[in-house]
Amino acid sequence: MENANVKTSGIREFQLFVVDGALTVAGILSVAGGLWSIYRDNAALAATCMAAGLILLFAATLHRFELLKGFGIEAKMKKLDDTIDKAEVALAQLKDLTKVTSVALVTLYSRIGRTGGPPTFEEEYETMQGVKRNLLSSKYSLLEISAILRPWIQRSSIKLILVGLKKYDSLVRDTAMELTFEFNTMGANIPPELVESYQEKVRRSGNLTRYNDLFRDTLWTVTPDKLEQHIRTQISGTPELSDQQKRESLAGIQIYLNELLYFHQNLEALDMQFWLTQFYRH
Repeated sequence: MENANVKTSGIREFQLFVVDGALTVAGILSVAGGLWSIYRDNAALAATCMAAGLILLFAATLHRFELLKGFGIEAKMKKLDDTIDKAEVALAQLKDLTKVTSVALVTLYSRIGRTGGPPTFEEEYETMQGVKRNLLSSKYSLLEISAILRPWIQRSSIKLILVGLKKYDSLVRDTAMELTFEFNTMGANIPPELVESYQEKVRRSGNLTRYNDLFRDTLWTVTPDKLEQHIRTQISGTPELSDQQKRESLAGIQIYLNELLYFHQNLEALDMQFWLTQFYRH
């Protein structure tokens, strides 16, 4: 391999010697012709020959003309190359962003009308991943991208968690109904001495229902990074539920919380099929 490199280097040097020699000879002849033309008072031909000669002589030593660095030509060429590279990258990013924006607009406008509907989660997800890719290539951090995509992240997170909370909602609803069952069944036949007790159960049932309604409403006010803790706190503090029921509710929603944690940290689904199954099944 070393011998091959030496041989290639020798051939290259010989080629440069031949080319440089030819250019040098041609340059000297052109300069001589220019001087002769000056002697013969032919200004136009003299200028042409002199210019050609200088150019040929310059070309003969161009590859080793160190003074170019002093003139700043090398730096300017490097800067020009860098600018061209950056322009190509910017053009590619713009092309990608244009595609993402176009797909989003076409999707939204095509859903307007009687037979239309909002974009599916899968369509939204593909669009937002395109935006994420473009922003990453533009040197945005995940934290900055998260702030830009926050409306979509929050809405998608809550849509998923509401599916996960269905069993909890059912448990709360059943507990509230149990508290008022006897009161609603007996009505006016409730013994006087038990009226106050039944009224207290009705009040507790109402408090439980309002607690759950407020829980669901506050989901939209919590930032994505605090959503998991908010859900755990709310379920753990649910009135009328036993500790066992609270633990079971938290265990049942754990897989959803795991998905949300990964989703918020990486701005992408951990298990895309799980998301799609949850949205399309319910």
